[in-house]
Amino acid sequence: MPSFPDKSAENLRAGRPYPTPTNARIAVVVNDDAPSASCINLLVAQAGVVVTTDELLNEVLPHVEVLFVWPFLLPSLQREWQRASSLRWIHTATAGVDGVLFRELTESSVQVTNSRGIFDDSIAEYVLGLLLAFAKDLPHTLELQRRHEWKHRDTERLFERRVLVLGAGPIGRAIARLTQQVHMTVELMGQRAREDAEFGSILGRADFHRALRRADFVVIAAPLTETTRGMFDRAAFSAMSPHARLINIGRGPIIDESELLAAIRDDRLA
Repeated sequence: MPSFPDKSAENLRAGRPYPTPTNARIAVVVNDDAPSASCINLLVAQAGVVVTTDELLNEVLPHVEVLFVWPFLLPSLQREWQRASSLRWIHTATAGVDGVLFRELTESSVQVTNSRGIFDDSIAEYVLGLLLAFAKDLPHTLELQRRHEWKHRDTERLFERRVLVLGAGPIGRAIARLTQQVHMTVELMGQRAREDAEFGSILGRADFHRALRRADFVVIAAPLTETTRGMFDRAAFSAMSPHARLINIGRGPIIDESELLAAIRDDRLA
């Protein structure tokens, strides 16, 4: 349960939204990974916002016009959809919106928006950290440190290594931009091939397997759609170089997990 002080925590622990939902037109849906208590309570005090959880959403839906969704998943929204008679707008605290979408919502007039642009640089830094961890074998370094051992060994460089970034949206572009700064050779791939003012050109889906063959590192930053679901199948893993590393900061179902495990077992991935 989120640890909000005062009445917020008291009401949520007791299984009640706070404040009374009939007095609010905006609801913030929180979970254990919620924003700070001071932020939430400021919204309650100054903006007439009701704080609720996935479990208590049914009490809020008949009254609110706007939902701000902090959790990635909100399963009760589909279950209680018939109660959302006043709802006009859903905004997610994530870059992807697939965690809240379902058929009835997509066929309705309710607007769904995301937090586009908020996470670009932080995710790019995270990816760079993983690239360095691979190249410099940081997990082994930490293990040697825990064992109080010093062992000289050679590691790799990122300089002029080739990275394929799948997804040409803001996050993918931020990753491409940052990896260029450490002198990696970057290929950026979107749904369709096109010229690009910043990167010269962007590859399309028709280039997918050819680009995989060239890549030392592959970074998945594409959204989960019907065209990207299962995109990394047997053919994709067969196209990848045996020394390639794969980083997925997108959704899990973009990768066929059984084929990933088979590629690892057969030493077809580094």
